[in-house]
Amino acid sequence: MEIFREGSSHVSAESLHLSLGQRGEEMSLSTVYLNLNVLRDAGLVQEFRGVGGESLYDNNVIPHYHLICRESGEVVDVPAIEIDGVPLGRFLKDRIERETGWTIDEPRFDLRGVSPLVPSHADDER
Repeated sequence: MEIFREGSSHVSAESLHLSLGQRGEEMSLSTVYLNLNVLRDAGLVQEFRGVGGESLYDNNVIPHYHLICRESGEVVDVPAIEIDGVPLGRFLKDRIERETGWTIDEPRFDLRGVSPLVPSHADDER
């Protein structure tokens, strides 16, 4: 958690393991994964998938979405959107449950695209 508190966010278990090793804190990668899972289950970090499908961990547990650049892998937090004062995920969950009778787990959204900071491929074709 100390690394998260220092400003690191959107980290993989592998990058966290490397950072801990550079600090002289030796532990196995499996121990890092186990501890991240405990933190996730306790609601202290959230897990999501990066551009390559890898698990990334975020200590920002306030409702928000991730913009994930499919070119660079950059991840940006954006605030949760509300519809009629209800967070989008809750709005969709309630509506789908009402309309289908299903019980829906809390919806999770990641938005994938290309960052405006990534040079356009169209420029390469000129």
